[in-house]
Amino acid sequence: MIGVGISINYFQRRIFSGGTPPITYVFDDFNRANNQSSLGNAITGQPWMVQLDTWGILNNQAYLASSSAQSTAGIDSLHADDIAVQVTFSVNSHEQRLIFRYGGIANHWYVRRFGTNYELVKFVSNSPVPMGTFTTTPVGGDVIRVELVGSNIVIKVNGNIAITANDSFNQSATIHGLGSLTNNTPQWDNFSVTEL
Repeated sequence: MIGVGISINYFQRRIFSGGTPPITYVFDDFNRANNQSSLGNAITGQPWMVQLDTWGILNNQAYLASSSAQSTAGIDSLHADDIAVQVTFSVNSHEQRLIFRYGGIANHWYVRRFGTNYELVKFVSNSPVPMGTFTTTPVGGDVIRVELVGSNIVIKVNGNIAITANDSFNQSATIHGLGSLTNNTPQWDNFSVTEL
């Protein structure tokens, strides 16, 4: 059994959907001029919305120019369900995060690199609720992917299932993005939100 609470319907959709390439709702490779104060717009045109601290572009990657607390930057994809949110953690940095189903700085989900683990965390009213842990050896270049179908949440690291959960918290939130905690060393590349 891969994960508790993952419905048969979830896997049927993974197996039997196909034939046409998935729709890309958001994509950003950050391949633009260095900027110490702005992420600008994604390749698909949506503006990056910074909630805290200063974000920018460094050597064709997203980075935090300054970080003081729960730093987040997101894009409204207009989609919350039947999607995959993916990014490359370009460097191996503590508290580097992929944010999803973002309902504000006090209420959202994230996958973070924490020690020798990747963790799935539900952030509710400014309080973290751990939802699963994957013990590995994180390295720069790891590809983190979140697949969202209804309340089913599947976390993949480099294409392999790492964590699963079933939870409807913030299920309708359409903002997804990047995050960190009091750390300005993380860098991200190739952020995307695509149809499943």
